[in-house]
Amino acid sequence: MLAAALRGAPNGRRPRIVLRSAWQTINIGDVGHTPGVLRLITATVLALAQDPAAARAKAGKARAYVRQCQRETMAILKRNLVGRAISP
Repeated sequence: MLAAALRGAPNGRRPRIVLRSAWQTINIGDVGHTPGVLRLITATVLALAQDPAAARAKAGKARAYVRQCQRETMAILKRNLVGRAISP
């Protein structure tokens, strides 16, 4: 999806990546990010552009990992919450 976004937006605007800090609740337009984060983004975007097939494979592996974590978390919740009254 990111690789497709980097090719260009359908409305003719230049592609962009929006980086949001965890503490940020609104976009104030002048938030600076550490050079380390910017280097990581640059390296990631370049890797996507240079080897899209490897990027897709890596994203698929990450997606499978997240889904497995979600399944495990839901199983824990089900074991511990089903049948218990939850106070509002």
